[in-house]
Amino acid sequence: MKYLLGFSLLLIVSDLGCDAACYGHRLHSDAKGCLIDGKLRPFGSTTRTKQCMSCTCSSSSGIECCSLYVTPVKYDKENCKTFLDYKSCVTRVVRNDDPNVECPVFAAVGR
Repeated sequence: MKYLLGFSLLLIVSDLGCDAACYGHRLHSDAKGCLIDGKLRPFGSTTRTKQCMSCTCSSSSGIECCSLYVTPVKYDKENCKTFLDYKSCVTRVVRNDDPNVECPVFAAVGR
Protein backbone atom coordinates (compact mmCIF):
# COMPACT_ATOMS: atom_id res chain seq x y z
CA MET A 1 0.00 0.00 0.00
CA LYS A 2 2.86 2.37 0.85
CA TYR A 3 4.42 1.74 -2.58
CA LEU A 4 1.12 2.34 -4.34
CA LEU A 5 0.74 5.71 -2.60
CA GLY A 6 4.30 6.69 -3.54
CA PHE A 7 3.79 5.61 -7.15
CA SER A 8 0.51 7.56 -7.36
CA LEU A 9 2.22 10.68 -6.01
CA LEU A 10 5.01 10.27 -8.56
CA LEU A 11 2.46 10.07 -11.39
CA ILE A 12 0.68 13.20 -10.18
CA VAL A 13 3.93 15.17 -9.92
CA SER A 14 5.05 13.91 -13.34
CA ASP A 15 1.73 14.94 -14.86
CA LEU A 16 1.99 18.43 -13.35
CA GLY A 17 5.44 18.87 -14.86
CA CYS A 18 4.18 17.98 -18.32
CA ASP A 19 1.58 20.75 -18.34
CA ALA A 20 4.08 23.58 -18.66
CA ALA A 21 4.40 25.00 -22.15
CA CYS A 22 8.14 24.88 -22.86
CA TYR A 23 10.30 24.70 -25.94
CA GLY A 24 13.97 24.79 -26.83
CA HIS A 25 16.14 25.98 -29.68
CA ARG A 26 19.70 24.88 -30.39
CA LEU A 27 22.34 27.49 -31.28
CA HIS A 28 25.11 27.41 -33.87
CA SER A 29 28.49 26.42 -32.42
CA ASP A 30 29.89 29.92 -33.12
CA ALA A 31 27.02 31.79 -31.37
CA LYS A 32 28.01 34.69 -29.11
CA GLY A 33 24.73 34.61 -27.17
CA CYS A 34 21.00 34.19 -27.75
CA LEU A 35 18.73 36.43 -29.79
CA ILE A 36 15.58 36.84 -27.65
CA ASP A 37 12.96 39.53 -28.37
CA GLY A 38 15.34 41.11 -30.87
CA LYS A 39 18.20 41.55 -28.36
CA LEU A 40 21.40 39.54 -28.04
CA ARG A 41 21.39 38.04 -24.54
CA PRO A 42 24.56 36.71 -22.87
CA PHE A 43 25.03 33.05 -21.99
CA GLY A 44 23.77 32.30 -18.48
CA SER A 45 21.05 34.97 -18.57
CA THR A 46 17.31 34.53 -18.04
CA THR A 47 14.87 36.95 -19.64
CA ARG A 48 11.11 37.52 -19.49
CA THR A 49 9.81 38.03 -23.03
CA LYS A 50 6.99 40.22 -24.33
CA GLN A 51 4.99 37.00 -24.89
CA CYS A 52 5.14 36.07 -21.16
CA MET A 53 7.83 33.43 -21.53
CA SER A 54 10.86 32.94 -19.30
CA CYS A 55 13.84 32.21 -21.56
CA THR A 56 17.27 31.03 -20.46
CA CYS A 57 20.32 31.36 -22.71
CA SER A 58 22.85 28.55 -22.38
CA SER A 59 26.02 27.91 -24.37
CA SER A 60 25.48 24.15 -24.03
CA SER A 61 21.71 23.75 -24.51
CA GLY A 62 20.75 26.92 -26.40
CA ILE A 63 17.54 28.82 -25.70
CA GLU A 64 15.01 27.21 -23.37
CA CYS A 65 11.69 29.01 -22.83
CA CYS A 66 8.68 28.20 -20.62
CA SER A 67 5.39 30.02 -20.25
CA LEU A 68 4.86 32.23 -17.20
CA TYR A 69 1.09 31.86 -17.26
CA VAL A 70 -1.55 29.18 -16.85
CA THR A 71 -4.11 28.26 -19.50
CA PRO A 72 -7.64 27.66 -18.21
CA VAL A 73 -9.08 24.44 -19.68
CA LYS A 74 -12.23 23.87 -17.65
CA TYR A 75 -14.63 26.81 -17.44
CA ASP A 76 -17.97 27.85 -18.97
CA LYS A 77 -16.78 28.18 -22.59
CA GLU A 78 -20.26 29.05 -23.82
CA ASN A 79 -20.65 32.17 -21.65
CA CYS A 80 -17.03 33.09 -20.89
CA LYS A 81 -13.83 33.92 -22.77
CA THR A 82 -10.15 34.03 -21.86
CA PHE A 83 -7.51 36.63 -22.51
CA LEU A 84 -3.88 36.96 -21.50
CA ASP A 85 -2.80 40.22 -19.88
CA TYR A 86 0.73 40.59 -21.27
CA LYS A 87 1.75 43.14 -18.62
CA SER A 88 1.00 40.85 -15.67
CA CYS A 89 1.23 37.51 -17.55
CA VAL A 90 -2.10 36.48 -16.02
CA THR A 91 -4.84 34.74 -18.00
CA ARG A 92 -8.27 36.05 -17.07
CA VAL A 93 -11.61 34.36 -17.72
CA VAL A 94 -14.49 36.82 -18.01
CA ARG A 95 -18.13 36.79 -19.08
CA ASN A 96 -18.78 37.36 -22.79
CA ASP A 97 -21.51 39.90 -22.02
CA ASP A 98 -19.62 41.72 -19.23
CA PRO A 99 -15.79 41.62 -19.20
CA ASN A 100 -15.81 43.11 -15.68
CA VAL A 101 -17.26 39.87 -14.26
CA GLU A 102 -14.81 37.01 -13.72
CA CYS A 103 -15.88 33.43 -14.45
CA PRO A 104 -14.94 30.49 -12.22
CA VAL A 105 -12.12 28.27 -13.49
CA PHE A 106 -12.22 24.62 -12.48
CA ALA A 107 -8.96 23.43 -14.08
CA ALA A 108 -5.91 24.99 -15.73
CA VAL A 109 -2.55 23.81 -17.09
CA GLY A 110 0.87 25.36 -17.24
CA ARG A 111 3.40 27.13 -15.12
